[in-house]
Parts: sequence; C-alpha cells; structure tokens
Amino acid sequence: GQTLLRDELRRLHLQNAALGAGGMDRLTFREYGRAGRMLRDTYQRMTNLTNDMMAGKVSIDQALNRISGYVGEARINFLQAERDAVRATGHTFEERRRLGVAEHCIDCVNYAGQGWQPLGMLPVPGERSRCGNRCRCSMERREVTPEMMRERMTVRLERMIA
Repeated sequence: GQTLLRDELRRLHLQNAALGAGGMDRLTFREYGRAGRMLRDTYQRMTNLTNDMMAGKVSIDQALNRISGYVGEARINFLQAERDAVRATGHTFEERRRLGVAEHCIDCVNYAGQGWQPLGMLPVPGERSRCGNRCRCSMERREVTPEMMRERMTVRLERMIA
C-alpha cells in the first residue's frame, strides 16, 4: 500500500511539474530537485502516518484527510515550475494572488491584498500560508515593460520611506 502511494505521488509531482514547465522535455534539474525534496518530506510524513495507524492513533478518515493533503502538494510543484518557465522567457512579469473559491486563511488574504508584485515576490499558493497544501488560490501574471516595473518599484520605495 505505502509503496503504491509513493509511486503514485512521485508520478503526480513530476506530472504537475511538467505541466507547469510546458512539457516533460522542459523539466530542469531544479524541478526534479524540488519534487525530490517535497517527496522526501512527504515520504517521512507517510511513514509517520503508517506508524500512527498501526498504533491506533489515527482513524481511516483522518488518514484519508492527510493523504488528500499529500496529493495537494503536487499542485505547488505545478505553480513553481510554471513560474520558473515564465521567468525563463527573459521578459519582465508581475503577478498577484487571486483568491479561489474557498474560505481563505489570513495569509492568503494578505497576499491578495498586496496586489501586483514583481514575479517571485509572492509565495505560490500553498507556500507560507496557514491553508498550506489545501490552498485554492491561484496566481495571475502579466507582462510589463522594464520601464513600468522600475516606475512601480520607485513608487513603492517612496511610499515605504514616507
């Protein structure tokens, strides 16, 4: 059972990373490494879950809930690989957090409230938020000219100083 779940999670993570990157042939060592790190952490939590189940500390419903969260982590791989692919174009982009259809954690509300930010300044949905791998938010991106970005950064700096 645990080996089957590990194999399925590995496939899901790599598939999501490939979708974000634009195809399996576009996966870089960075995406493989990120997937590997995430999976290593997930495998440890799966071992803990198995031990908890054997000890009678976790019900079937609780176990299924945890496994659902492990599956949600693959979405983070998609979003990060997608961001890396956009960055690799060499163009200048900005992005903002879009709240999904869900009850939102305060972190996601704060990220959405920051509006448009330079690419990579905001964490992708599922990272650094209380909702974690259950996040239903998305990212919206748009290309801007380098001049527009410099102007926006100048305005932000002036606001911070004032």
